Amino acid sequence: MRAAVLYGIHDMRFEDRLEPILAPGQVIVRIGAVGICGSDVHYFAHGRIGPYVVNSPLVLGHECAGTVTEAGPSVTSVSVGDRVVVEPQRTCGLCSECTSGRYNLCRSVEFFATPPYDGALQEFMAVPERIVHRLPATMSMEQGALIEPLSVALAACDVIDVAPGDRVLVTGAGPIGVLVSRVALGAGAAEVAVCDVEPSRLEFVGRQARTRTVLSGEGALVSVIGDDWDGFVECSGSGMALNEGIACVRPAGRIALVGMFLNDQVTIAPTQLQAKELSMKGVFRYANQFPRAIRLLESNVLEVMDLVTGRWSFEDVAKAFERADSDRIHVLKEMVTL
Repeated sequence: MRAAVLYGIHDMRFEDRLEPILAPGQVIVRIGAVGICGSDVHYFAHGRIGPYVVNSPLVLGHECAGTVTEAGPSVTSVSVGDRVVVEPQRTCGLCSECTSGRYNLCRSVEFFATPPYDGALQEFMAVPERIVHRLPATMSMEQGALIEPLSVALAACDVIDVAPGDRVLVTGAGPIGVLVSRVALGAGAAEVAVCDVEPSRLEFVGRQARTRTVLSGEGALVSVIGDDWDGFVECSGSGMALNEGIACVRPAGRIALVGMFLNDQVTIAPTQLQAKELSMKGVFRYANQFPRAIRLLESNVLEVMDLVTGRWSFEDVAKAFERADSDRIHVLKEMVTL
């Protein structure tokens, strides 16, 4: 089978690999569509994200859907021919985090396309049955690939416990920030404010109902939007955005950290957290969100396909990465079809 393999910065090559061998409790999935995530682009362009460094050839891609081509005799939840989305995290299933339902925090997790674990930009993958979810007949492979980022957004909105009538602030108008804003609105938020440095991204997200946009750098954020926001989701990975957002949250408000901070040494003012008794929690991927995300897309109450800004064949996967890296103003989600 063919795989697209990252050998170094801006160095992606096709190579032939042996097809995976089915193990007990596994299925073989023929990958059909892969969305390119911002983390994939960081590995492609910089060779690392924080402590995660590409030290050996790596297959990128973790937002993926495909078709089951083989299934082990003990597999009961899916069958050969089923179209599925793959939840891209293999966990031990035995530790206290796994057994308590917080399997995203498993210390033995193998997350697709995070060094040293290969991702989905290859024709076939062998994966445990428990991480595949059947797609409804009405759902496309591309929609299936977007289940993963939607699950991040669902997890973030759960952390800030969006309730009808809430006002929610989002910093960062990339795909996750846009999806967070839409999930919050779907949960009944009366108003969403989205802040970003790129006017074109704000123009895109500003087409939504009940969505206010703020261009970063126009002054202190709190002076523009006030300090009575119920929830705040930080999706940019910017220390400045985090501090400005904290100032905008009302007393007893909730904060979710989603963006990956490339600089681990981010300084915040703890007195703000104390004086307003704010709750701040990290969001690390997701757990138990895929079935919910599938139902949400199947119901057609939340739009995701307009996030796709480019479609590419497997042959042109390197070009897809080059565009995602060079045109971050206009690119939201590049989609690769295998």
